[in-house]
Amino acid sequence: MIERSQVDVNQTWDLSHLFKTEEVFNEALEDLKGKVEAFQKEYEGQITTAHQVNVGL
Repeated sequence: MIERSQVDVNQTWDLSHLFKTEEVFNEALEDLKGKVEAFQKEYEGQITTAHQVNVGL
């Protein structure tokens, strides 16, 4: 996968409305990665019904 910096700016989303700086974006991304890992640890192999899908969401 190519880096965002390698993509023509006209082909990227303007994230400045969501994140004031790239540093703030990267902090949010790292926080999300941690949440994804925690979600995976808690639910991997455990979701077998539609109800459990709803609980997981």
